[in-house]
Amino acid sequence: MTNEQATPASRPPWAILSLLVALLAIPFLLRPEETKPQAGALTLAIVTPHNEAIRYEFGVAFDRWHRERYGDPVTVDWRNVGGTSEIARYLSSQYTAAFRAEWTAKGREWTAEIANSFNNAKVKTEDTTLPEQAREARGAFLASAGGVGLDLFFGGGEYDHSRQAAMGHLVPSGYRDTPEGQATLGAEIPEVIGGERWFDRDDRWYGVTVSAFGICYNRDVLASVGVRSDPVAWSDLAQPALIGRVALADPTKSGSSAKAFEMVIQQEMATAGGGLSPASPVFREALGRGWEAGLRVIRLSAANARYFTDTASKVPHDVAMAEAAAGMCIDFYGLYQAGMVAGKDGAGRMKYVTPKGGSTVGCDPIAMLRGAPHPELALRFIQFALSPEGQRLWAYRVGAPGGPVRYSLQRLPIRRDFYVPENLRHSTHPELNPFDQASSFTYRVEWTGHLFNALRLLIRTMCIDSGEELRAAWKAVIEHGGPEACPRAMEELNRLPDGARYDRISGSLAALKSKVDEIRLAREWGLFFAERYRRARELAHEEGGGRS
Repeated sequence: MTNEQATPASRPPWAILSLLVALLAIPFLLRPEETKPQAGALTLAIVTPHNEAIRYEFGVAFDRWHRERYGDPVTVDWRNVGGTSEIARYLSSQYTAAFRAEWTAKGREWTAEIANSFNNAKVKTEDTTLPEQAREARGAFLASAGGVGLDLFFGGGEYDHSRQAAMGHLVPSGYRDTPEGQATLGAEIPEVIGGERWFDRDDRWYGVTVSAFGICYNRDVLASVGVRSDPVAWSDLAQPALIGRVALADPTKSGSSAKAFEMVIQQEMATAGGGLSPASPVFREALGRGWEAGLRVIRLSAANARYFTDTASKVPHDVAMAEAAAGMCIDFYGLYQAGMVAGKDGAGRMKYVTPKGGSTVGCDPIAMLRGAPHPELALRFIQFALSPEGQRLWAYRVGAPGGPVRYSLQRLPIRRDFYVPENLRHSTHPELNPFDQASSFTYRVEWTGHLFNALRLLIRTMCIDSGEELRAAWKAVIEHGGPEACPRAMEELNRLPDGARYDRISGSLAALKSKVDEIRLAREWGLFFAERYRRARELAHEEGGGRS
């Protein structure tokens, strides 16, 4: 038998072993360039949802910055486990495993009460009405230096970082007490602007770049379905001409998508409650009308959706490739993709717009994780990210002095002193100033901040779990004359479960005592929506008088 004819079973063991070793080595050989260790370099482990471009540019630039100031090279070990929601779940599981090992190593039993208490922000160690064991576990965790092999959490939104801080997964980094921190915080980086918090006064996280939310769109695809004007408002995604042409991301998988949906609702609430004093007896009722109006825009946009992707960056990519006409996205995804397909003169088929008065300007923070293996090096990375050198990476064109070397990141720096002529002449978007944008929208955290996760659950059950029925109902409405010709169908399509109304949804969440309760509620809502959509489809046929 020749070598060419040999079967796997007839090959010598050493050949099979060599093949196995080669297969196992492939992931390491193909590892992105920025994660390959340098000989003798310090190593910093960072978990992040940031894309390869950001990882590469910050890894290379920090290594150069650190060599110049401290003489040592640094390799950044980027850990990319998914989007912000996946990172949150990953950190929870890792800290649970680490603290359980620490707790049981002292001969103590690991119980469900301890598991539910040690990183629970609602457990206050001074609250004597709570079980002693719960308070003891919480206190032990907050005093613990046990870590999970990671130094920093870099990227994601303020909500996720504030939540991680409350859980105890983040710790003070020391940046606040450095000369740079004392000169920067409050002066160059405001603590709160437009209702959004840009740094944590307890030193646990700091915004390093800012972003808004908006619509990316493809003019060629819009024209092909008869839409001649560019979208300017969130409601433009709900127009019947875009059925099957809208790209959206799953808010349970993408923090930026969830925030964008919250912006839709906040704008409708501001419109409904405009001119009313919060002390007015009808103010809460007005907010409730805004809540329902925002959900209508979201629901009809979802009825137009081709899909709900797990990855928010897929939305602008597909819009650029003419796979969709428009979609919701965070500004830098839209601007980056539009720049990738633009001609030399800057013109192109894809554009991005932030709806006027339709988005806040939120921050992407950086934070030190509890038990960071290299806290001093982690602090230096925070200092670099917030320094003028680090800030230039976000906005400068490739090749500009002090700018990125390979990728144009097209994001907005958080420091106020960046926005001066010397910097703007090197910027990819000199016309954008977040300090100006923040003045056109005020985020009211007290309106929907406490409902952020509830909104994720509601949109999932309303638009994704029952998506097939929703799209069928909307298609029937369009085929039988549109919303105006089918008022009863539209009324049915837009119904909400009583527990999902603005004045009741907080109570619905408060009633959830376990994951089982949440699953039960999701199933209940999903069945409600599916049935309403089926009925809406029937009514559209009745009201349409046989039109097709």
